[in-house]
Amino acid sequence: KKRWQEIEMQYARFATTGRYPALLKSDSDLALKLTRDVFNDSFTALQVQGRDFEKVRSYVGETNPELLAKVQRWDPALEKEDIFDHYGIEDQLNRGLERIVELPNGGTLVIDKTEALTAIDVNSAKFSARSAEMENTATQCNIEAAKEIGRQLRLRDIGGMVIVDFINMQLESDKQLVLSTLQKSMEGDRSKHAIEGMSSLGLVEITRKKLGQGLVESFSHECENCHGRGLIISREPVKAADTQERPEPQV
Repeated sequence: KKRWQEIEMQYARFATTGRYPALLKSDSDLALKLTRDVFNDSFTALQVQGRDFEKVRSYVGETNPELLAKVQRWDPALEKEDIFDHYGIEDQLNRGLERIVELPNGGTLVIDKTEALTAIDVNSAKFSARSAEMENTATQCNIEAAKEIGRQLRLRDIGGMVIVDFINMQLESDKQLVLSTLQKSMEGDRSKHAIEGMSSLGLVEITRKKLGQGLVESFSHECENCHGRGLIISREPVKAADTQERPEPQV
């Protein structure tokens, strides 16, 4: 309410001066935007390092005063460590930019983005060597993948259509178990999303609304050589065969 009153006052000032167009309110900076979009009563604490602390604390005091006690200052001099180093945030960001995500028991997720959709391929990789039963191996690997997919979608802020290619399973009960695991892994996602059923080929369609620009988009730019295609086309002209002549076309 207070912020809306400030906007109304700003509008009144511009209306009297006749200065148009004019900016009434800009979007919050990154620290405040994250606080607004993510911070809630499920947090144990919100730790802030540097000059943003007072700004975040003031914002939470205005918008969610009941959460103010959870806002904590991180002092690197006192803690003897930078907050990013302490929580391994740099490493997590780097892993969030990788195409391949390793699963605990040797399986992998391969995440590829196209113009139309994001494809996530579940691979058993080394997982299959750990079990003699193919069906059980596929199910266990898919369950691990389903648990991680929800986290990756939130971490990378992947939006639009997502197609997950799970390892093929025969039993309907196994398919339902994997689907329920996927649904549970996305329960904490504040972004609007929907999960469709699994097809006979093991494909699951997910739609998800992006909250921001996305992790990969924020920390990358298009390749100057391939322009995002992921390959470089050879520009050498096609040469005639050296050892044999091409047959004359028959009319």
